[in-house]
Amino acid sequence: MPDPVPAKPNLPAQGAKSPEPAALGAPVVHGVDLLGYAKASARLASGVPRAEIIAQYGLDDARWLDVDKAFALYLADAARSGDV
Repeated sequence: MPDPVPAKPNLPAQGAKSPEPAALGAPVVHGVDLLGYAKASARLASGVPRAEIIAQYGLDDARWLDVDKAFALYLADAARSGDV
């Protein structure tokens, strides 16, 4: 029978700083790092037009697609390996 209480994730101690995304192997694509991608994605989800967001990063549609694909692959790999 499976344990009804899930294991606690391996989180940093309270007050400890989390490692920087680059230290975790997160890419930087066309100058956009993981935090920038997360912020842009949240703004997209809230309805801000994509053209407005990518213009703030100095990107065009083709470069944004590079960014989006790279982070989608990074996050999928991290999920498969249990890193997220």
